[in-house]
Amino acid sequence: MRRLFQWGATDGYRQPRARLSGKCVNVVGVSTENLSLLEQRICGTAASFHWSRT
Repeated sequence: MRRLFQWGATDGYRQPRARLSGKCVNVVGVSTENLSLLEQRICGTAASFHWSRT
């Protein structure tokens, strides 16, 4: 199975990055709901780029 994302870490949070584009995965609308929409964007510091395991 080929992994499509790799994990980067910044300020205690993790940022999943697409392997091919190098862009970060962003949650559209900073949602925390199941089945939220995702998009690839240039990495930033907005809350929608901060991922953590719960």
